[in-house]
Amino acid sequence: MKPAALLVLALFVLLMQPARSADEPYDFYAILSLTGASAFVGQGSAQTLNAFERMVNRTGGIAGRPLHMVIEDDQSSPVVSVQLANQIIAKGVPAIMGPSFGATCVAVMPLMKNGPVMYCIANVIHPPNGSYAFSANLSTKDFTAAGFRYLQAKGVRKIALLTSTDASGIDGEQVALEDLKLPEFRNLQLVADEHFALTDLSVDAQMARIKASGAQALDAWTTGTPFGTVLRAVQETGWDGTVMTNGGNVSKIQMTQYAQFIPRDMILTGGSYMTTTNLAPRVQAARAVFLAAMHDIGVDNPDNSTTGAWDPMLLMVAGLRQIGPNATATQLRDYMLKQRSFAGISGTYNFVDRADNRGIDPLSSPMVRWDKASGTFVIVSQPGGLPL
Repeated sequence: MKPAALLVLALFVLLMQPARSADEPYDFYAILSLTGASAFVGQGSAQTLNAFERMVNRTGGIAGRPLHMVIEDDQSSPVVSVQLANQIIAKGVPAIMGPSFGATCVAVMPLMKNGPVMYCIANVIHPPNGSYAFSANLSTKDFTAAGFRYLQAKGVRKIALLTSTDASGIDGEQVALEDLKLPEFRNLQLVADEHFALTDLSVDAQMARIKASGAQALDAWTTGTPFGTVLRAVQETGWDGTVMTNGGNVSKIQMTQYAQFIPRDMILTGGSYMTTTNLAPRVQAARAVFLAAMHDIGVDNPDNSTTGAWDPMLLMVAGLRQIGPNATATQLRDYMLKQRSFAGISGTYNFVDRADNRGIDPLSSPMVRWDKASGTFVIVSQPGGLPL
């Protein structure tokens, strides 16, 4: 590890108030989609939790107790996710990390009306301010607006929607329709609105109608395996417009697997972590710690699949360290909602002034594209979506 990174890690150790070592582990439960349609995201989050656990235990654990991440696989199924959540809630835990997929988060959120804290890795849910539900990253509406700003500035005037019929896709369509009503996007005309089921093996018919509509750009709102189905249909129908998709697909593994289907012009809503301009020193320090921790487990080039779970865990464990391992769900939620300048890898969290249980600047997301030659995501816009 470079000397600068070691220095940052040492400073982080002091900030996180390390304590003495002890034998009894502190079990922290996470619900992730390790298998099924959203495994791309879930497996990346599992890597992150592994790295986070090691980092926390090197810096004193929680009141001297080693952190132990207990990861449960919901198989990308809302039904399974609810079953797992009920089992974990029965243990009286103050918080649950996850779920990691939009539909599973939507299914689980009603169970958290009175706690524990649920920190959904997906940004599909829109938690009420002050509730026990939190959502990582920007809202889907902010993500979509960034993409529409980019497309409009690039001269796109006719746009189509292609969304899945699950909870995530329904939300994606709804926020897109809401954004298109804003005066800011008056030059964008919706010319097609198509849907498909996650289990559909082909969406060629939907893409044929989109092609016939004269659409210049497509907002393809789905994540994981179904996104591959969309990309194949784009190729098979010969449509040559711009494909826009959400940050859940900012996965290098996914891009590699779909390499033969990736269209000529595809943009993705990048996470706030990908913003590189005007970073506060404390955010830079937090990113250095994160990169060092991921390097420690052999991940040198993190993407959205591995970044989403880091800041939520950072916030919750900071609360547990301050309150103590016997913290209640209410105490932990209140600690988080009082944070006004908490530095994470996605920026400075302000839950007081941004009363949305997200705490992130809504204009912090850049648009990115996948560069096949270098095997990396390249930023193509300013934060908020306007082209560079």
